[in-house]
Amino acid sequence: LWSMRKPISRFAAKNNINLISDSPNIDFIYGISEVLVKKPKEYSHRSVFTGFWNDPDSHALSPDIEEFIDKGKKPVIITFGSMVNPKIDNCIRDLINILLSSKQRIILIRGWNKSDYINPDPDNLLILDSAPYETLFKKASALISHGGIGTVSTGLQAGLPVFTIPIMYPVGDQMFWGKQLEKIGVSAGTIPIGKTNKINLSDAMHRLISDESLLSNAQRIKSTLMSEDGLGKAVEIIERQ
Repeated sequence: LWSMRKPISRFAAKNNINLISDSPNIDFIYGISEVLVKKPKEYSHRSVFTGFWNDPDSHALSPDIEEFIDKGKKPVIITFGSMVNPKIDNCIRDLINILLSSKQRIILIRGWNKSDYINPDPDNLLILDSAPYETLFKKASALISHGGIGTVSTGLQAGLPVFTIPIMYPVGDQMFWGKQLEKIGVSAGTIPIGKTNKINLSDAMHRLISDESLLSNAQRIKSTLMSEDGLGKAVEIIERQ
């Protein structure tokens, strides 16, 4: 990051390391949309936030997913991606109980967390190891995730209200993205995994499924993101070098 230039320069000077250039004549490309976070003022003028980078290919959903979705209203997606943490299991079980008791349908994507979960209601809960986010999220009603930027960006592009449960806290960037989602008005909140409990999760789920302003803001941001071509802009910058 450009903001690390000064500490890197001090370290290099202290250790007699010759840097290639104090001001490299190159572009710094970030696959981030300024809809989510504005480029910091201290970044170089050659640092470019292109917009999110999308997979241009459309990936079909498996028949079992399509069948589940067609049976009822749009599901809430729960996914913690590649996160593995012993506290995730209880949190997921609490979320499932709260959402099912609120007459919500759920798709749980286990990702790297391979724990076995008892399915108390197969008509309204589908448990998967993986699924194509870009396609699935477009058929969902809301998203609960760890706040990884890939999952966050896909949720925004699908126009989903969200709730964030950072797993890598206090380290990592998940809390930061969760708070940014709150700032732009699409999030029911951000609670680190170690601070979740039945009460605050229940409150968050109530807001996630009932606060119409979250959905309205998410749909508005989706429309804005549709006008961005982050991948195309990144390719353009690279090819003109």
